[in-house]
Amino acid sequence: MALLRPLSLLLLAASHGQASRCKPSSSGGSSSSSSSSHVSTFPPDVSSATPTSTSEIISSSIAVSSSPTDVATSSTALLVSSQVVSSSSSEPLPSSTTTSAPVSSSDTSSLTTSILASSTTPSMVASTEIPTTTTSCNTVPTYIGYPETCWISIPTVCSSLNRTPSIPWPAVTPTATSCRNSFLAGTTTPAAIAACFTNVNSPQFVGASAWACVTNADVYCKFTTAPCGGAAPTGAPPPAAQPTNILANPGFESGSPSPWTLSSTLGTDSVIGVSVVTNQERHSGASSLRAVYDNTNGGSRTYMQIVSLEPGADYEASWWYYSTNSAASTVTRMQFAGAATFVYDVATLNMPTGQWIRTSKLFTATTSFGTVRFSMFGNKANAPNTFFVDDISIMKVVT
Repeated sequence: MALLRPLSLLLLAASHGQASRCKPSSSGGSSSSSSSSHVSTFPPDVSSATPTSTSEIISSSIAVSSSPTDVATSSTALLVSSQVVSSSSSEPLPSSTTTSAPVSSSDTSSLTTSILASSTTPSMVASTEIPTTTTSCNTVPTYIGYPETCWISIPTVCSSLNRTPSIPWPAVTPTATSCRNSFLAGTTTPAAIAACFTNVNSPQFVGASAWACVTNADVYCKFTTAPCGGAAPTGAPPPAAQPTNILANPGFESGSPSPWTLSSTLGTDSVIGVSVVTNQERHSGASSLRAVYDNTNGGSRTYMQIVSLEPGADYEASWWYYSTNSAASTVTRMQFAGAATFVYDVATLNMPTGQWIRTSKLFTATTSFGTVRFSMFGNKANAPNTFFVDDISIMKVVT
């Protein structure tokens, strides 16, 4: 407002100067022009003012405009005037406004206000652009590797220990034994879990106490989530990780089953002969695992291997087999304990012969480890069969 008041005076003074040089009306009556009306209201010392600067000259030409067309045309001239005046003022001009009020032809102050309002005066306040930063957040929990042998949650079979009313001893013993066995890490039970079942076969055993002990045991997987923040990575994304077989010696290329260990047997070698063979039927490489059934009795062999897994991740278990007799009901079985308890059987009865066939199963790891048991069975009263297995695999599913 401090700037607008001197500017208005300049406009009014200039208008008076122009009017004083015009010839007065011969009738001596009041004039109908707006400039004449405003001349009578000016103080004598202002009426003699003469424009001395470019801004005053431009303002004078605007002040004497009396028609709406002239007012609209003069807006551009006033803009120039405003810029000239503002260059010598320490105060910034106010932002332009919009008004719809009519301009009175008998009021110079109203005319001046209308001209100022219709001018488009650039804002002197610089706008600041706030940069935006794209952040990347990892909302998927990641296993931090602790404990090394861990479970995502308490096995379901243990929930009966906390049943209300509680199961009396000795009826609770089978449930307690199943719960303890569900925590088998390979062939042993973690010490923190074993301590919960020290008196499982005695009247002093209390299911609720065992449940509390199992719940608070330090055997559950710890996860973390990366915090949000920081600039998003630029450039091409890194290549996706390739799936890797977590089993050792999956194709028996070492010439022996090791590190697979023979965990159980049924029948004698005279009934079922299992061995690693070279340069016979094999899916890849030079070796495979061969089983020969003579159909005189049932027999089986089970090999075991313990693997490390990522809790919560999806995996695919698979293997290739080759049968020489579709009349034989030879069975391959993968049994998984710990990571995800399942038993998956594949029989050769009525299946194609003389070719390699792949079979697979998906599962989600619920622990940081898994006990893989791979078995081959031959049953009595079926046809004899020579059977091959190769390229047993457990791979994380990459998305």
